[in-house]
Amino acid sequence: MTMVHEVNVLNFLIATLGHDRLYKSLEPSKLHLKIGLVELNLLKPHEDVMASVIRVVEHDINSCDCIRFPIVVDIRTLAILDGHHRVYVLKELGVRYVPAFLVDYAEDSITVSPIRREIPVDKVIVLKKILIEKNIFPPKTTRHSYHGYTIPSLHIGLEELSNIDKNRRFTINSSSI
Repeated sequence: MTMVHEVNVLNFLIATLGHDRLYKSLEPSKLHLKIGLVELNLLKPHEDVMASVIRVVEHDINSCDCIRFPIVVDIRTLAILDGHHRVYVLKELGVRYVPAFLVDYAEDSITVSPIRREIPVDKVIVLKKILIEKNIFPPKTTRHSYHGYTIPSLHIGLEELSNIDKNRRFTINSSSI
């Protein structure tokens, strides 16, 4: 039986990334629950994707010619919390920037639970997988919950996403981290 140790997420991130890198240009308290555009190649997945789900998501995106919901992303690490399949499809479509609902993963209002009983998860285990192991979990391993708020729908057209000017008002790209 694997033991899961509860470790403070913020302390883990400071120990792993260092205080200066963690706070270099992003002030999470000012970005709480914001939607922004994030350069797709900066996002860090923590789960693999499933071909069957890719086909469904691809059909949905192509049939409405839009993305209906933002990707949920941790502002500190750019870890994808929700939207791995959408990111995969958008990358295949050549989209460079994606709308992201930016949250602070260290907040107690965000929780993670395992979908697969054989793979224990908590926030620190998820972050270790991404930041230290440079690896990902199998598909559909985690379920993130966002207590006290809902992810807004957007309906942003693919053409608009494909033509985004990188100098938009709130964009996270390689020069901002």
